[in-house]
Amino acid sequence: MSENDVFHAIAHPTRRELLRRLSNQDGLSLTELTQDFAESRQAIRKHVRVLTESELIRMDTQGREQRCTLQTTRLAEIRQWLNLFEDHWDQKLQQLKSFVEQKPTSPTKGSSTMAKKKAAKKVAKRTAAKSSPVKGKTVAWYVGTLEGWQAELVREVDQLIMATIPKATSSIKWAQPVYECQGPFCFMKAAKKHVTFGFWRGAELDDPKELLEGTGQKMRHVKLREIGDIQRTVFKKMIKQAAKLNELHGDPSK
Repeated sequence: MSENDVFHAIAHPTRRELLRRLSNQDGLSLTELTQDFAESRQAIRKHVRVLTESELIRMDTQGREQRCTLQTTRLAEIRQWLNLFEDHWDQKLQQLKSFVEQKPTSPTKGSSTMAKKKAAKKVAKRTAAKSSPVKGKTVAWYVGTLEGWQAELVREVDQLIMATIPKATSSIKWAQPVYECQGPFCFMKAAKKHVTFGFWRGAELDDPKELLEGTGQKMRHVKLREIGDIQRTVFKKMIKQAAKLNELHGDPSK
C-alpha cells in the first residue's frame, strides 16, 4: 500500500489526532498543530508529510509560518467504502433485534422482563435510524424524484449504461443509482446544478479527452449539466472498460 493511500494515512492514531485537531480548528500553524505530542518532533513532521502527500491536509506558507488546512475531498473515499457495508450493518442490527425480542425469559428472573423489553425497544430504535429510507428502490423511482433536465439526463445515462452492459444490475445504494457487474462499476448522483456520472475504477479508465475529474485512488467522475454533455461514444467505451476491469480484477469494493 503506498504512503499516499488515504486508508494508510488514517491508519495511525497520531495522524487521526492531527486531522481531528484541524476539524476542530482549521488553519492552524504547523507549530500549533504538532505541539503536545509524546512522539519526537521529527516523527510528527513525518506524519504531517504523509497527510500532505495523501491530500488530506494542505500546507500554505504565510510569512514565516506554515498554515495547515483540512482537505475533505479524499475523506469521501472512506465514506463511500464504509457505505458499502450499510446493508450488512442493517441486517446484523435486525438479527440482534429479533434475538432480543424472541429470547425466552427465565422464570427465576421475572424481574428482568421489563429490562429486556426496554433493551429491545432501544435496539429497534437504533435499527430504524440506521435503515435507509430508499432501500429497495429502483432507478425508475429515482428518476421520478427529479424534474426537468435532471430527470431526462439521468434517464438517458441509465439507458446508455444498460444498453451497453445488458447483464448489469441497477439499484439505489447510498441514495443514488449504482450499477453492478461483478461489483459496482459506475454510479450517478443528481446535484442542484449538475448530475455526477462516475466510475468505481475511474482512475484506470482510458480518458483521452480528459473528461474525468477526481483525485482519489480509484473513483473518477464527470459532471453533466445538460443532455448535450452526454458523449455517447466516449461514455460507451468507458462503461465497457469499467465492467471489463471488474471481470478481470473482481469487485472493486472488496
